[in-house]
Amino acid sequence: MLKRRNRFIMEVEVEGGVYDCHCPTKGRIDNIVFRNISCILSKSNDNRESYPVKLLYL
Repeated sequence: MLKRRNRFIMEVEVEGGVYDCHCPTKGRIDNIVFRNISCILSKSNDNRESYPVKLLYL
């Protein structure tokens, strides 16, 4: 993970590409430094989703 843009969107790097992904937590996680954190993602093939990549775990 590269950075958190807002409560719901995070910027992640996967195999050299940078993607916006949905962050399902609505809580405050202000104390984490959002730079080069490993995370587990889920990719959806549903075209109706605004962000096809979802953060599962930090």
